[in-house]
Amino acid sequence: MFYIFSDQQQPICKSCCFQIMMKAVCFLMALTAFGCALGQRKGITVAPTRDTFSIQTVPACPEICNCTRMDLHSAFKKAICPRIPSSLHYNIKSLQVIGDIYSVTREQILQIGGELYMLDLSGCNIINIEQGAFNSMNNLVSLKLSNNNIKEISSGMFSSSHLKVIYLDGNNLENIENDAFSQLKTLQKLYLQHNKLLDIPITFPGSLNILDISHNHISTITMDLSKINLKTLDLCGNPLNGFPSIKSSRTLETICLEGKAAVLPYHTAANFPQLADITLVALTHPFRAELDSTTQSELSKVKKLITLSIVNYHIQNLSFLTGMKNLASLKLQNITLQSYHGIDKVIESLEILSNLSLDQSTHLVKPILTNEQLVSQLTRLHYLSLRHTQLVSLTQENIPENTRLDISYNPLHCDCHLVWIQYRERDTLGKFLLSKKETTCEMPNNAEGHMLLESVSPACNEEHTAGVLEQTSDNPEWMYTSDAYLSSTSTEVPIKDRLTNISTASNGTNIGKSVDNTTIYIVLGIVLIILIIVGTALAVTLSILKRKRKCQISPNGGETPMEQQHQQMKQASSKDMLIKK
Repeated sequence: MFYIFSDQQQPICKSCCFQIMMKAVCFLMALTAFGCALGQRKGITVAPTRDTFSIQTVPACPEICNCTRMDLHSAFKKAICPRIPSSLHYNIKSLQVIGDIYSVTREQILQIGGELYMLDLSGCNIINIEQGAFNSMNNLVSLKLSNNNIKEISSGMFSSSHLKVIYLDGNNLENIENDAFSQLKTLQKLYLQHNKLLDIPITFPGSLNILDISHNHISTITMDLSKINLKTLDLCGNPLNGFPSIKSSRTLETICLEGKAAVLPYHTAANFPQLADITLVALTHPFRAELDSTTQSELSKVKKLITLSIVNYHIQNLSFLTGMKNLASLKLQNITLQSYHGIDKVIESLEILSNLSLDQSTHLVKPILTNEQLVSQLTRLHYLSLRHTQLVSLTQENIPENTRLDISYNPLHCDCHLVWIQYRERDTLGKFLLSKKETTCEMPNNAEGHMLLESVSPACNEEHTAGVLEQTSDNPEWMYTSDAYLSSTSTEVPIKDRLTNISTASNGTNIGKSVDNTTIYIVLGIVLIILIIVGTALAVTLSILKRKRKCQISPNGGETPMEQQHQQMKQASSKDMLIKK
């Protein structure tokens, strides 16, 4: 039998010693987990040096920066700084720089570590980027370099293994080397709009889904875009000579074409079976463009068409839209028709139409909105835009129920005829009228330039509130603005607002939500404490059971008192038997 003696020479069994050791180990593990969590809260991290690894204290947020949580359900942070900080805590996963830095070097990027998911250097007056400056950012998913003065993108500038989104819009880009993006095997979205590119002889990775090269100087596209599995292609704002060099695509869903390129060839519906969003923009100078019959015919054959935008066209009629069962969003901007007959039947046939925009299409407003039967049937319409349509007044009978309205940039007469807008705004808790600040009055004179909701008196008598849909008699001339249609351009955030807002990648970027290390350590500590409590309870139970069994071990070895008593009883019994014999 094995024994262990304490200072008081009291015997302790081997099993009791093992229980004490296990308690001590559990306690030390819980203490370690608590210390790790506390250290992470204070910003203690392991930072590499040239020779070895050393423990350095990195503040949870640099003094020059403003740090906030990335979202309500994550412990990761985003930092907004006037310049690139010298170091970053690994809990910071998003960094936005709002000051002028002019150049980006490898040393600057190496200092902030490789833990960032998103890096925003837009509007920083960047001119030069050192070769391979971003190579150390192995976890980078989104890189934004919008609105700088970058003129050239060389090969090897980007090589992150996880990079999915790159914003290079709003620069002075004139040249992009052929294999500048070829090494980015995970790249999904590339934004090159509003630059000075003349051509795109670029090798794109097969993973690319969204390519925006709108508003450049591209007249021809030499590369075959059919080789890329694109879902979105934006070519608007380029002087292309014709339809782009893409014969067919099984993945293309969204396309934007302008000028001579805005002509759908024969068999478009068959060659692009996934098309769901089409934007066609016509140039209005030197003559008014007409939507050709081939394009109208191909549009009517696109079965999956959900969103259609037609801008700056003169069209014979809208009969080609009849029966588009999946069309949910229709934009007819700056459109005139040869014949307005049957327009109500066309709109009525669009069964699931939820968004309708008639911006600058002055002549389409009355044929659609003065038809009470048609208005009553537009029960699914949730959004109606009538911007720049020369509206003076309109009634609630002209607007379908449950529809949000945008009548900004119109010469409105803010009298009692428009008081119904204020009532509906109140009933919908402020959700009815859109673009409130831009919805201003032209008449009466004392309300000129004031917001509609502030100028109409709610105390109007009912006999004065009845009105009709009115437009100014002097309809505007045919007008065109290059940026009047929907395009995927980035928005510059004012410097004063950047300290409270951070721009993120496009809606389609998905960055996996990782569990914070601090939370893991805390949970681990709690689990270990529970285990200690359970172990202690088991030890107490075993001790009670042993006491009941009177399992006590002699320090000198030999028989226990119970065994000695049993032996004595045997001997006494033997003596009695002998006496009897």
